Formats: sequence, structure tokens, C-alpha cells
Amino acid sequence: MISELRIENFRGFTSLELKDLKRVNLVVGENNAGKTSLLDVAVKFANHMCAVLGPAPKKRVIPGHSLAEEAFVELYELF
Repeated sequence: MISELRIENFRGFTSLELKDLKRVNLVVGENNAGKTSLLDVAVKFANHMCAVLGPAPKKRVIPGHSLAEEAFVELYELF
């Protein structure tokens, strides 16, 4: 999990530092404030990490079961 993020010289951001990030974060703001640019940074970072480290290992994969069933199991475990 990423707990801090620093962006410099990307689109409209000269410098932005976000600290104390949690597993789920809410991004709100006026139109043209940079919400989409912030998400674009997150996607680019995730793609880069997958290219460097490879995809995350699958957990609880049961042979013969579909990914939808696996996702359902993970959702069930959240509650």
C-alpha cells in the first residue's frame, strides 16, 4: 500500500505531496483542479510497478473456478 505520494512537474502539478494515505482515499475538487491528473499518475505508477515487478500473485486460486467466483470470495471475506 502506498502511504505517501509526491508529484513534481506533471501536467498542472508543479509540486504536490500527499501524506498519510489509507487503503481507500476520496479525491474531491472543483472542475479542472487535477483530480483526473492525480488518477493518471496512480495508473502510470501501477503500470510501471507491474512492468518492473510483474503482476501481483493471485490469492486463493481454486483450480476450475472462474475469476468472478474468486472475486466473490474476496468480497465475502470483507464482510
